[in-house]
Amino acid sequence: ISIEALFRLAAVKEQMTDWATSTQINQVLRPMEYTRLDQIIGLIFQTSRDIEQADQQEPDETPAPAGDEPKPRANLEPARNAALEKVAEKLGIPLVRKGRTLRSTSDGKVNVVCLASQRYDGPSGSGNYWYGFTPAQRDFVREADGGWVVFVCQDTGRAFMIAREEFLAWLPEMLTTPPDASEESEIRHWHVYFNDYGDRVELMPRASEGERRDIVRYLI
Repeated sequence: ISIEALFRLAAVKEQMTDWATSTQINQVLRPMEYTRLDQIIGLIFQTSRDIEQADQQEPDETPAPAGDEPKPRANLEPARNAALEKVAEKLGIPLVRKGRTLRSTSDGKVNVVCLASQRYDGPSGSGNYWYGFTPAQRDFVREADGGWVVFVCQDTGRAFMIAREEFLAWLPEMLTTPPDASEESEIRHWHVYFNDYGDRVELMPRASEGERRDIVRYLI
């Protein structure tokens, strides 16, 4: 394979959001004799679907809350990159890009998922932020010795860094797509949303009677 082709493949890989697709690409690059093309065709389909979904609506964005006027898509990358610099400083080690929302320490011992959202109008003048956390992102933070999930507010640059074990324990309390998934394998993503009042940040549960966690202590 030419160096030019490898660079093109690397550029595509950095735009993907599903870590499983990246793994398939690595497997196809290993030398083997093909008599069946099923694996290559499957990879092409998976990669095109991954990129298409990212172009239409990034997994770290969910539709605006009911009643909100549609808003133009904000450029989330500057806020995400600035937050990731803070994360790397907190961890004390540089982060390597593994995908649009995925980072890893250079030794591979810590994985980070960094999601960003633009601002919507919340109650009492608060900023309302929505994120979609996917099963692939969950698996990514699980597979390293340590893992972190970071949520970035695009307009203010505020970012909240939550340890993997603590955040994953909250997932059963969150809304999902589809909302009536009977098994975890049917879930496409969990809805993570909170209202930022400045001095407190309320992470909203699945039901109105559930616990509203103040996550301001995770601010970095």
